[in-house]
Amino acid sequence: MRDRRVRLIGLTGGIATGKSVVARILAADFDAAVVDSDAVVHALLAPGGAAYAAVVTAFGRDILNDDGRIDRGRLGRWVFQDPAARRRLEAILHPLVIQETARWIETYLATGAWLVVGVAPLMMEVGTHRRFPLVVVTHCSEATQIRRLRERGLSEAEARRRIEAQWPVERKRRMADVVIDTEGSMAETRGQVLALVTWLWPDHPAIARFRLEGMS
Repeated sequence: MRDRRVRLIGLTGGIATGKSVVARILAADFDAAVVDSDAVVHALLAPGGAAYAAVVTAFGRDILNDDGRIDRGRLGRWVFQDPAARRRLEAILHPLVIQETARWIETYLATGAWLVVGVAPLMMEVGTHRRFPLVVVTHCSEATQIRRLRERGLSEAEARRRIEAQWPVERKRRMADVVIDTEGSMAETRGQVLALVTWLWPDHPAIARFRLEGMS
């Protein structure tokens, strides 16, 4: 049997399938270092960020708030209604996100993090899942995805467009090393994360602490 003690895993899944929840559990309960592509995009799109000028040039100043910041909601509504605009945005962002994510991963590994988690919704679509020794996919029903997106303020039509802009969850599940079902309660999701960590590092001290806290 291969050594399962990997220090780097990729975490992906469809929109609103619980990636951020699983990442937070890994960080808060198991001291994992998380590199979230969404946070990287925030930094790239901030004034002075590496993508800011190119995105404003490509999409115009109508995407800016009064304070000069890019309104991600406004930009998102545009690109998810217009496939050509989405491809234009992805051409700007994806190379920078891949480069910056790799830099943070290498930094965390070099400074001794026991587990580094790279989180990205389009990991499989762009092929970066191949860089990870182990890939975890979160999933839930489409109805749950739509409900969660509507709770974030999107209309049902907007939610469906964003789901359809990504690969089907089932396709990602077939390519995964580990699948975490987030359809149930938070406790059930946390239990699956515990099972993953136990499988990877069965003697990690955080496991015992997690179990003790769960019983208290």
